[in-house]
Amino acid sequence: MNGEDGNDTIKLGTIGKNLTVDAGAGDDTVILTKDYDPSPIGNQGYINGERELIL
Repeated sequence: MNGEDGNDTIKLGTIGKNLTVDAGAGDDTVILTKDYDPSPIGNQGYINGERELIL
């Protein structure tokens, strides 16, 4: 999932395996409604932001 430029709100429900969120530039909010585990055991991927990223 790529948010590109601008201020984005990304809402995620149940997280699948190997999901990568790239929020891009701008002030972004990622809302997770389930537990998120980026560890190798959880294997749920990465959430990246370039500026301000609120989880």
